[in-house]
Amino acid sequence: MESMLLPCSAVVAHFFLRDSETKAWIGWVWLALLQAGRILNAEPRPGSEIHLLDLYIWSGFIYFVPLAYQAKIGKAIAQLWLLWAVPVALLVGLPGAEPPFPAQYPSPEVMKRARFYFVESVFILAFVTIPSAGKQHTLVIPQSAGPTLDCLNYLSLAAFCSHKAIIDVVQHTWR
Repeated sequence: MESMLLPCSAVVAHFFLRDSETKAWIGWVWLALLQAGRILNAEPRPGSEIHLLDLYIWSGFIYFVPLAYQAKIGKAIAQLWLLWAVPVALLVGLPGAEPPFPAQYPSPEVMKRARFYFVESVFILAFVTIPSAGKQHTLVIPQSAGPTLDCLNYLSLAAFCSHKAIIDVVQHTWR
């Protein structure tokens, strides 16, 4: 129900709100409600897949209706990355550390779910807002380096295919 109600509500709000500054807050409210729903209600599978679809629809909406202060937040996240990356890394924790980070299935505990979706929200905001900060405020890869970065496709595929095995080995070693 949430997957249908939030997008429809956002479209209706966009239609009725005339001020573009007010419309810019629709994406924030949508994201807050989306994440709050996941924190307050542990949805078993296929809940996580539905959530990814919700985020995809949300990102399509904010492409056309940017978030309020998107460029300023993107600039702050890009320039002060160490101030948010370290606390987020500490929230994720070390493999085998207690309490374990709920990687795939939603935890029955509200605080673990809040920790998980807070980290997810930080990464979502980083991916969405940093590009709007502009090239002058972000790290730009030079054109000459483009052809040499083709190996990243294979490296990311190898990381995706082997990450579960690496997690199992590291968790076993830390116990």
